[in-house]
Amino acid sequence: MKLVNLTPHEVVFFRQSDCVKTPRGFVLTANADPVLRVPSTGLARADAAERELGYVECNGVVLPCVRNDYGDVIGLPEKPEPDTLYIISSLTAQAVKKNESVSRVWQDHLRLVARTVRDGKGIIIGCCGLAEVC
Repeated sequence: MKLVNLTPHEVVFFRQSDCVKTPRGFVLTANADPVLRVPSTGLARADAAERELGYVECNGVVLPCVRNDYGDVIGLPEKPEPDTLYIISSLTAQAVKKNESVSRVWQDHLRLVARTVRDGKGIIIGCCGLAEVC
């Protein structure tokens, strides 16, 4: 199976046996090394239209409140290649699910990262698996 990464960053995979679930998410065992790195080779995203809803004041600063309405999926190849899974962002996955024609063609080929692993500061450093886009 081939993996194509359509997110803006490299996806780093660790062995499932090196990922330990804690109340705060997954962490790595000592001396865990990545087993697979998948570089970004494109960018699939959801087209967004922003609507201004109003403003809020916080500590003397006026901040705009907006709503993003996500529409078309941009950046997927014309059609999926056989025996290929495409890693996309969760935001893009939401747009795919809203578009039946895209969803129908791509449903067996799109994946999200799963079981994300965080470092001691809470920053995502990799993952231990893939999730289906349902």
